Amino acid sequence: MISVVLYGRNDDHGYNLHKRVAISLNCIAELLADEADEIVFVDYNTPDDLPTLPEAIGDTLAAKTRRRLRILRVRPDIHARYAQRTPLPVLEAIARNVAVRRSNPGNRWILSTNGDMVFAPRAEASLSAIARELPAGLYHIPRFDLPEALWESFDRMDGPGTIEAVRHWGAAAHLDEVVRRDFVRYDCPGDFQLMPRGDLCRIGGFDERLIHGWHLDYNVAKRMSFLYGGVGDLAGELAGYHCDHTRRSTPTHEPDHRANSWYLAYDSVARAELPEQAESWGCPGDAIEEIRLAEPAGSRYLAALRASLVAPSRDAGRAGPGAAGGEKTARPHHVVPFLASLVAPAPRGWAAAWFGEDPELLGLFRAAWTALGFERPVAVPRELEDLSRAGSGGLAIGGAAEILETANVLLFDFAVPGTDEARGPNSASAVEGMFLRAIDGERSRIAGGRPARLFVCVDAVDNRYEQMVLAQLAAVHTPAGTRLRYGYVRPAGGHAGDWLARMDVGPAGYRDRTAIRARAHVPGAAAYGPRVWLPPGSYCARVEFTLAGFGGVRSLFRLLWRLGRVAQFCIAAGGRVLAKRSAFLIGPRRRSIRFEFSVAPTAGGAAGAADLEAWILTSGICDLAVSRLDVSPSGDGAGQGRA
Repeated sequence: MISVVLYGRNDDHGYNLHKRVAISLNCIAELLADEADEIVFVDYNTPDDLPTLPEAIGDTLAAKTRRRLRILRVRPDIHARYAQRTPLPVLEAIARNVAVRRSNPGNRWILSTNGDMVFAPRAEASLSAIARELPAGLYHIPRFDLPEALWESFDRMDGPGTIEAVRHWGAAAHLDEVVRRDFVRYDCPGDFQLMPRGDLCRIGGFDERLIHGWHLDYNVAKRMSFLYGGVGDLAGELAGYHCDHTRRSTPTHEPDHRANSWYLAYDSVARAELPEQAESWGCPGDAIEEIRLAEPAGSRYLAALRASLVAPSRDAGRAGPGAAGGEKTARPHHVVPFLASLVAPAPRGWAAAWFGEDPELLGLFRAAWTALGFERPVAVPRELEDLSRAGSGGLAIGGAAEILETANVLLFDFAVPGTDEARGPNSASAVEGMFLRAIDGERSRIAGGRPARLFVCVDAVDNRYEQMVLAQLAAVHTPAGTRLRYGYVRPAGGHAGDWLARMDVGPAGYRDRTAIRARAHVPGAAAYGPRVWLPPGSYCARVEFTLAGFGGVRSLFRLLWRLGRVAQFCIAAGGRVLAKRSAFLIGPRRRSIRFEFSVAPTAGGAAGAADLEAWILTSGICDLAVSRLDVSPSGDGAGQGRA
């Protein structure tokens, strides 16, 4: 009888999104009585590494809601076609059309609504019963707003109780105030638009040119009016209550939000049909994933754990901080649940590329990947073919260049079984080289307009690889117990740039709003840090500072003894000074010094240097204020020493 069409995204749109969507879905399900009635929810542009919104709240949906609910997932790659034309992350017309095109063709009616509405029939009647004898037409109802504090008091799983509560409070709290609008009858008509499915499909669905928010409901109402002569009224049958969510602004409620052109959406509309999108509306050529919540949320993930982790742990494994050489600190069986969780929401057509030496971890991940239902095998570069010890089944061996080009997610295992002496050519240093190669390639891909891909690093936590990974990836600082760092590639430059803001003050210094300052009469370290990684190359450090007069006889004797040196600026790696420059009292008050240093591959094979930091040392003789300390690749004019 009825296909109820809604859309949304797993984000923080508005206020308390999860609760109001659960309230709405559970209440709508209470009003569906026919066997074929359905709720079609289009999850639009949720990031690939997150579950859909209904999946995220699945445990708060009633059994009858889950039974009626169909989730259609529109992935970010589809939204990318429109992203250059609008700042909005969710496009209503596209989402609704995806639902309408894929709704049950046997149902007579489409109810286009939103995931924050509660409908209260005037009598004890279902939506199905109300619609059953209606003549063909477009029908609207009045919408009343519920204050946030009121709907927050409802039990999201109690659909009947919520419907009764809005009936009561609508009258008792004087909320049932009708806001009328010419032609469409009531304000915000898009919260309830009941129309024949066949006619909506025949005229080309919702207008997909309207991608900036607002007026889509007026547009379809005017187009439908050419078929029916006007808009029907169901105010005598039921009322709609809207869970207000404007405590927090949303993109379509910003003071300077962009809206669809009223001329395009309404004034210029002269017919019902949209011939320009007659064959293209609703993404007909795209394979849209459908998800049902008949099984408990996460059941596939749990099945993957059972498939990959056969024997339970008998003890609490211990993993200390990674050694300087990068020896393995993570147990494969411990890491797999976190890896599987990361990829579980991804499209099943994704390809995974694996770079590492440990065949045990690869074998466990491959088993989880397969059990999660991914269609393509895990790819391993031929250069690391020793990983075939994990078994050839479920692996695709290929050239590194091809694998790096075609993968959707790239996983790097920096754990090295055994000791440094046991390392072969496929050690973590080889993996490190492939990681940096992949980073360079990813930046080129992004510059060419291709989407960023997820990089996942195993055992790049609390060891020499962590700083390298954090320099290249905008990585989430996950708990050390996960043994993972993952994220998307940073712009080139890594941890070069402004260091001053990330430095820690020492016992001889303090920070104010504009600078790091030396404490009077306190010699020693004014600041140090930020302990980062840089790739091999030549760099220039630039320091800007001011000096003021010295104070006291004691300071004068100290000044003479030190031959006028009042501060020293050093670049160090792992406690070893790479370069330093001194500042002397004689000279202008405001100064700038620049000096070069070099980073070479370390003895362990790491392509770069970790634990790089700057030191600001003061003699305590005079006032020192450092306003800038940054690092950049060397250029002309570097190497100026005395200040």
